[in-house]
Amino acid sequence: MIALNETLEYAAEIAFTLPSASDPLTGITGWTFTLGEVQIQLPTTGVWTSVAVNKIVEKSYGRYCARLTSSQCLLPGIVPIVANITGSTEQPYFGYDVIGTLGGDVKVSDAGHILFYLPNANDPVNAAITNANFSSAGTLRICLPDSAYRDATTAEKASVINLGFGGYAFPLTSEHTSKRGKAFLYAEYTGAQRFEGYTTILNAGEAPETEPIAIPVPIVFGAEEYVDHYKSAVNRLPQQFRSGTIF
Repeated sequence: MIALNETLEYAAEIAFTLPSASDPLTGITGWTFTLGEVQIQLPTTGVWTSVAVNKIVEKSYGRYCARLTSSQCLLPGIVPIVANITGSTEQPYFGYDVIGTLGGDVKVSDAGHILFYLPNANDPVNAAITNANFSSAGTLRICLPDSAYRDATTAEKASVINLGFGGYAFPLTSEHTSKRGKAFLYAEYTGAQRFEGYTTILNAGEAPETEPIAIPVPIVFGAEEYVDHYKSAVNRLPQQFRSGTIF
């Protein structure tokens, strides 16, 4: 999710991938985009708009992000994205993100997790890697908001939780979640299909603060006015009830 009225472009990223046609699990890297290859549709517009190429950033492993500007985050709703690059070795991508105030998966400066799964490379349907040891270099990499991918530290790898059935959880501390946006995780383990996914860091129910509206000071009031409530009450009566002594 992207916060309504977001002003930081790195916190307003819509993630997408460029899967290879011959091997969808392997993404196309280092692509130089041309205008029109990536398009979005902002809420309520019903119109597809090309994403400026300088607003597209590469995360790695075939993952890219289109960054929204502050003026594109003013309305809540679903933002579809389509990527269809010029060539013959890629699959088209269609996905979406949401602009709103419901919050993300993890609160800013709070603890959380990125869950991931390691299906067996030779039998991804019926088998999974259930007791992975991530101590080897390059097995786990993380990309925090407004940053680039880096290798997970020894302490981070040691803290990974084995959930069973091939599922794992990468713990996030307050140091990981100091900025709102998307935190990406990449896992490449021998004998398993690679994993690449993300979680969203955003304060629940909160939109970024905006500048207060300036109010002219001093505030000048008009002359004092007194209302004759008795006269007003009589004027609301039908004409036939207005004659005679009321009290």
